[in-house]
Amino acid sequence: MADVALVTGASSGIGEAFARAYVARGRDLVLTARREDRLQRLAAELAGRHGVTAEVVALDLAACDGPSRLAAEVEARGHSVVALVNNAGFGVVGQPFGSVPVERSVEMARLNVAAMVELTGRYLPGMLARGAGDVVNVGSIAGFQPLGTMALYAATKSFVLSFSLGVWGETRGSGVRVLALCPGDTNTEWEAVAGVPQGSRNEKGLSADTVVARAFRALERDRGFVVVAKPGQRVPVGLSGLLPRRLLARATARMMPRF
Repeated sequence: MADVALVTGASSGIGEAFARAYVARGRDLVLTARREDRLQRLAAELAGRHGVTAEVVALDLAACDGPSRLAAEVEARGHSVVALVNNAGFGVVGQPFGSVPVERSVEMARLNVAAMVELTGRYLPGMLARGAGDVVNVGSIAGFQPLGTMALYAATKSFVLSFSLGVWGETRGSGVRVLALCPGDTNTEWEAVAGVPQGSRNEKGLSADTVVARAFRALERDRGFVVVAKPGQRVPVGLSGLLPRRLLARATARMMPRF
Protein backbone atom coordinates (compact mmCIF):
# COMPACT_ATOMS: atom_id res chain seq x y z
CA MET A 1 0.00 0.00 0.00
CA ALA A 2 1.39 3.41 -1.02
CA ASP A 3 1.05 6.54 1.12
CA VAL A 4 -0.19 9.32 -1.16
CA ALA A 5 -1.21 12.96 -1.23
CA LEU A 6 -4.65 13.27 -2.83
CA VAL A 7 -5.08 16.63 -4.56
CA THR A 8 -8.44 17.67 -6.00
CA GLY A 9 -8.75 20.28 -8.72
CA ALA A 10 -5.17 19.40 -9.64
CA SER A 11 -5.29 20.22 -13.35
CA SER A 12 -4.29 23.87 -12.91
CA GLY A 13 -3.70 26.75 -10.51
CA ILE A 14 -3.42 26.16 -6.77
CA GLY A 15 -4.15 22.45 -7.10
CA GLU A 16 -1.31 21.98 -9.56
CA ALA A 17 0.99 24.00 -7.30
CA PHE A 18 0.14 21.73 -4.34
CA ALA A 19 0.91 18.68 -6.47
CA ARG A 20 4.32 20.10 -7.35
CA ALA A 21 4.99 21.00 -3.71
CA TYR A 22 4.17 17.52 -2.43
CA VAL A 23 6.30 15.71 -5.01
CA ALA A 24 9.17 18.05 -4.17
CA ARG A 25 8.80 16.64 -0.64
CA GLY A 26 9.01 13.09 -1.99
CA ARG A 27 5.32 12.27 -1.71
CA ASP A 28 3.53 10.01 -4.19
CA LEU A 29 0.36 11.52 -5.65
CA VAL A 30 -3.17 10.85 -6.73
CA LEU A 31 -4.45 13.75 -8.84
CA THR A 32 -8.09 14.34 -9.63
CA ALA A 33 -10.07 16.81 -11.73
CA ARG A 34 -12.34 16.62 -14.74
CA ARG A 35 -9.71 17.38 -17.42
CA GLU A 36 -7.93 14.07 -17.85
CA ASP A 37 -5.56 15.28 -20.57
CA ARG A 38 -4.10 17.96 -18.32
CA LEU A 39 -3.83 15.58 -15.39
CA GLN A 40 -2.02 12.99 -17.47
CA ARG A 41 0.51 15.54 -18.73
CA LEU A 42 1.14 16.81 -15.20
CA ALA A 43 1.45 13.29 -13.77
CA ALA A 44 3.94 12.25 -16.46
CA GLU A 45 6.02 15.38 -15.90
CA LEU A 46 6.13 15.01 -12.12
CA ALA A 47 6.86 11.28 -12.18
CA GLY A 48 9.64 11.75 -14.71
CA ARG A 49 11.25 14.69 -12.94
CA HIS A 50 11.01 13.55 -9.33
CA GLY A 51 10.91 9.77 -9.54
CA VAL A 52 7.62 9.50 -7.65
CA THR A 53 4.37 7.79 -8.54
CA ALA A 54 1.71 10.18 -9.81
CA GLU A 55 -1.63 8.63 -10.71
CA VAL A 56 -4.74 10.17 -12.25
CA VAL A 57 -8.42 9.74 -11.45
CA ALA A 58 -10.49 11.88 -13.79
CA LEU A 59 -14.02 12.57 -12.59
CA ASP A 60 -16.45 15.31 -11.56
CA LEU A 61 -16.56 15.79 -7.79
CA ALA A 62 -19.68 17.93 -8.17
CA ALA A 63 -21.63 14.80 -9.12
CA CYS A 64 -23.55 13.30 -6.22
CA ASP A 65 -21.47 10.12 -6.38
CA GLY A 66 -18.21 11.85 -7.30
CA PRO A 67 -16.48 11.69 -3.89
CA SER A 68 -17.52 8.10 -3.26
CA ARG A 69 -16.31 7.03 -6.72
CA LEU A 70 -12.98 8.73 -6.09
CA ALA A 71 -12.58 7.06 -2.71
CA ALA A 72 -13.45 3.66 -4.20
CA GLU A 73 -10.84 4.11 -6.92
CA VAL A 74 -8.14 5.16 -4.45
CA GLU A 75 -8.95 2.14 -2.28
CA ALA A 76 -8.96 -0.21 -5.29
CA ARG A 77 -5.44 0.93 -6.13
CA GLY A 78 -4.31 0.09 -2.61
CA HIS A 79 -3.40 3.61 -1.52
CA SER A 80 -3.49 5.21 1.90
CA VAL A 81 -4.21 8.95 1.86
CA VAL A 82 -1.84 10.72 4.24
CA ALA A 83 -2.38 14.22 2.81
CA LEU A 84 -5.64 15.60 1.43
CA VAL A 85 -5.92 18.89 -0.44
CA ASN A 86 -9.54 19.88 -1.04
CA ASN A 87 -8.91 22.46 -3.73
CA ALA A 88 -11.63 21.71 -6.30
CA GLY A 89 -14.20 24.47 -6.46
CA PHE A 90 -15.58 27.34 -8.51
CA GLY A 91 -17.53 30.56 -8.15
CA VAL A 92 -19.91 32.82 -10.03
CA VAL A 93 -19.09 36.54 -9.98
CA GLY A 94 -21.10 39.59 -10.93
CA GLN A 95 -24.53 37.95 -10.91
CA PRO A 96 -27.21 38.25 -8.21
CA PHE A 97 -28.14 34.86 -6.81
CA GLY A 98 -31.62 35.00 -8.32
CA SER A 99 -30.21 35.28 -11.83
CA VAL A 100 -27.94 32.23 -11.56
CA PRO A 101 -29.48 28.96 -12.81
CA VAL A 102 -30.37 26.89 -9.78
CA GLU A 103 -28.58 23.86 -11.23
CA ARG A 104 -25.33 25.84 -11.34
CA SER A 105 -25.78 26.95 -7.74
CA VAL A 106 -26.42 23.41 -6.54
CA GLU A 107 -23.35 22.22 -8.45
CA MET A 108 -21.26 24.90 -6.69
CA ALA A 109 -22.55 23.90 -3.25
CA ARG A 110 -21.86 20.23 -3.92
CA LEU A 111 -18.31 20.86 -5.10
CA ASN A 112 -17.23 23.62 -2.71
CA VAL A 113 -18.88 22.18 0.41
CA ALA A 114 -20.28 18.65 0.15
CA ALA A 115 -17.30 17.10 -1.65
CA MET A 116 -14.88 18.68 0.83
CA VAL A 117 -16.89 17.42 3.79
CA GLU A 118 -17.19 13.89 2.41
CA LEU A 119 -13.53 13.51 1.49
CA THR A 120 -12.40 14.94 4.83
CA GLY A 121 -14.77 12.57 6.60
CA ARG A 122 -13.44 9.60 4.65
CA TYR A 123 -9.73 10.25 5.21
CA LEU A 124 -9.41 12.09 8.52
CA PRO A 125 -10.11 9.00 10.70
CA GLY A 126 -7.21 7.11 9.10
CA MET A 127 -4.88 10.03 9.67
CA LEU A 128 -5.92 10.24 13.31
CA ALA A 129 -5.34 6.50 13.73
CA ARG A 130 -1.81 6.90 12.33
CA GLY A 131 -1.17 10.05 14.32
CA ALA A 132 -0.08 12.00 11.24
CA GLY A 133 -1.49 13.64 8.13
CA ASP A 134 -2.42 16.87 6.38
CA VAL A 135 -5.87 18.23 5.53
CA VAL A 136 -5.81 21.46 3.53
CA ASN A 137 -9.14 23.01 2.59
CA VAL A 138 -8.90 25.85 0.10
CA GLY A 139 -11.18 28.73 1.02
CA SER A 140 -10.96 32.40 0.01
CA ILE A 141 -10.85 35.87 1.46
CA ALA A 142 -14.43 36.02 0.13
CA GLY A 143 -15.41 33.82 3.07
CA PHE A 144 -14.92 36.58 5.63
CA GLN A 145 -18.00 38.64 4.69
CA PRO A 146 -21.30 38.41 2.80
CA LEU A 147 -20.81 39.44 -0.81
CA GLY A 148 -23.55 40.64 -3.12
CA THR A 149 -23.34 39.30 -6.68
CA MET A 150 -21.36 36.30 -5.41
CA ALA A 151 -23.48 35.43 -2.40
CA LEU A 152 -23.32 31.66 -2.63
CA TYR A 153 -19.61 31.47 -3.36
CA ALA A 154 -18.79 33.65 -0.35
CA ALA A 155 -21.08 31.51 1.81
CA THR A 156 -19.40 28.28 0.71
CA LYS A 157 -15.98 29.71 1.55
CA SER A 158 -17.25 30.91 4.92
CA PHE A 159 -18.27 27.30 5.54
CA VAL A 160 -14.79 26.10 4.53
CA LEU A 161 -13.19 28.43 7.08
CA SER A 162 -15.56 27.61 9.94
CA PHE A 163 -15.52 23.87 9.31
CA SER A 164 -11.76 23.71 8.98
CA LEU A 165 -11.12 25.69 12.15
CA GLY A 166 -13.57 23.50 14.04
CA VAL A 167 -11.78 20.35 12.92
CA TRP A 168 -8.41 21.99 13.65
CA GLY A 169 -9.52 22.66 17.20
CA GLU A 170 -10.70 19.08 17.63
CA THR A 171 -7.52 17.51 16.32
CA ARG A 172 -4.79 19.65 17.90
CA GLY A 173 -2.10 17.51 19.45
CA SER A 174 -3.08 14.48 17.34
CA GLY A 175 -0.26 14.81 14.81
CA VAL A 176 -2.76 15.72 12.07
CA ARG A 177 -2.33 19.18 10.57
CA VAL A 178 -5.51 20.95 9.45
CA LEU A 179 -5.49 24.23 7.54
CA ALA A 180 -7.99 26.54 5.88
CA LEU A 181 -6.10 28.35 3.12
CA CYS A 182 -7.78 31.69 2.29
CA PRO A 183 -6.14 33.26 -0.78
CA GLY A 184 -6.90 36.59 -2.35
CA ASP A 185 -6.42 37.31 -6.04
CA THR A 186 -4.26 34.55 -7.49
CA ASN A 187 -3.10 34.13 -11.08
CA THR A 188 -5.20 31.10 -11.99
CA GLU A 189 -8.11 30.26 -14.29
CA TRP A 190 -10.64 30.97 -11.52
CA GLU A 191 -11.91 34.30 -12.89
CA ALA A 192 -12.41 32.89 -16.38
CA VAL A 193 -14.52 30.03 -14.99
CA ALA A 194 -16.43 32.48 -12.77
CA GLY A 195 -17.52 34.52 -15.78
CA VAL A 196 -15.36 37.61 -15.35
CA PRO A 197 -14.91 39.27 -18.76
CA GLN A 198 -11.38 39.29 -20.14
CA GLY A 199 -10.92 43.04 -19.76
CA SER A 200 -12.04 43.02 -16.12
CA ARG A 201 -9.78 40.23 -14.84
CA ASN A 202 -7.11 40.98 -12.29
CA GLU A 203 -3.81 39.85 -13.75
CA LYS A 204 -1.70 41.18 -10.88
CA GLY A 205 -2.52 38.58 -8.29
CA LEU A 206 -0.09 36.35 -6.42
CA SER A 207 1.32 33.27 -8.10
CA ALA A 208 -0.14 29.90 -7.12
CA ASP A 209 3.34 28.80 -6.04
CA THR A 210 3.55 31.73 -3.61
CA VAL A 211 0.14 30.88 -2.14
CA VAL A 212 1.10 27.23 -1.63
CA ALA A 213 4.47 28.08 -0.11
CA ARG A 214 2.68 30.24 2.45
CA ALA A 215 0.23 27.42 3.10
CA PHE A 216 3.02 25.01 3.97
CA ARG A 217 4.55 27.53 6.35
CA ALA A 218 1.18 27.87 8.07
CA LEU A 219 0.85 24.08 8.29
CA GLU A 220 4.25 23.81 9.91
CA ARG A 221 3.26 26.44 12.47
CA ASP A 222 -0.14 24.84 13.16
CA ARG A 223 -1.94 28.08 12.34
CA GLY A 224 -5.39 26.63 11.60
CA PHE A 225 -6.00 29.16 8.84
CA VAL A 226 -3.95 31.58 6.80
CA VAL A 227 -4.87 34.55 4.61
CA VAL A 228 -2.54 34.88 1.63
CA ALA A 229 -3.21 38.14 -0.15
CA LYS A 230 -1.65 41.44 -1.04
CA PRO A 231 -1.92 44.10 1.70
CA GLY A 232 -4.79 45.98 0.07
CA GLN A 233 -6.95 42.86 0.09
CA ARG A 234 -6.19 42.07 3.71
CA VAL A 235 -7.86 45.28 4.97
CA PRO A 236 -11.46 44.15 4.27
CA VAL A 237 -10.69 40.85 6.00
CA GLY A 238 -9.76 42.73 9.17
CA LEU A 239 -12.77 45.03 8.95
CA SER A 240 -15.16 42.13 8.51
CA GLY A 241 -14.94 41.32 12.20
CA LEU A 242 -15.58 44.92 13.25
CA LEU A 243 -18.46 46.13 11.09
CA PRO A 244 -22.13 45.04 11.42
CA ARG A 245 -22.92 42.22 9.02
CA ARG A 246 -26.03 43.95 7.66
CA LEU A 247 -23.90 46.99 6.82
CA LEU A 248 -21.34 44.76 5.09
CA ALA A 249 -24.06 43.02 3.10
CA ARG A 250 -25.56 46.32 1.88
CA ALA A 251 -22.15 47.78 1.09
CA THR A 252 -20.87 44.83 -0.88
CA ALA A 253 -24.14 44.57 -2.82
CA ARG A 254 -23.50 48.12 -4.05
CA MET A 255 -19.75 47.83 -4.55
CA MET A 256 -19.36 44.41 -6.18
CA PRO A 257 -19.19 44.38 -9.99
CA ARG A 258 -22.03 43.14 -12.19
CA PHE A 259 -21.36 41.46 -15.51
